Amino acid sequence: MAKFGLYYQITVRDKNGKVVKKTRLRKSKSFVFQWMQIIACQVAQADIANVKNIVGTLKTCGVHSQNLWGGQAGVGASSEGIVVGSGTTPPANSDYKLDTQIAHGVGAGQLQYQVGTYAPPAIVSGNVDFVITRTFVNQSGATVTVREIGYYCRFFDKTTTAYACAIRDVLATAVDVLNGQTLTVTYTLRTTV
Repeated sequence: MAKFGLYYQITVRDKNGKVVKKTRLRKSKSFVFQWMQIIACQVAQADIANVKNIVGTLKTCGVHSQNLWGGQAGVGASSEGIVVGSGTTPPANSDYKLDTQIAHGVGAGQLQYQVGTYAPPAIVSGNVDFVITRTFVNQSGATVTVREIGYYCRFFDKTTTAYACAIRDVLATAVDVLNGQTLTVTYTLRTTV
């Protein structure tokens, strides 16, 4: 029987690149409603109304939406790609953003969002994996605690760009990122035949 799943892994490195914490691959439980709406738009090749963007405004996912994943989000881009937060509210189908997103920057409680990357789909140990990764640097001067992660994707509302939450996970254990450390979040979409 074919399986489809989403997994995440968290890695923290010190200022010299040495791994100080690495979680096992954990099953994500949180594709949210907007993700299914955007997929429906693509499959049906029809506009889908009432897609809630990350600021809570209802948009229409236009049939010509492209670059839905935004996996290569640029440095500082906090409205697309992998994002991190400090919220603890359990995930729900109706989530449209992280509970409390950590801002990009070097101020108190902030992390620097680096470029998002992806590896092309590949057959790995009998699975087909598609891996998306993003690193966050702590230069805030203090510890930043990450409790939730997610993925914001891009779509087009007719002729304007909009962003929607596709994934939101609350971590089983909060992750402290000390000043000077980096946090890397990896999401793996996996199919198994």
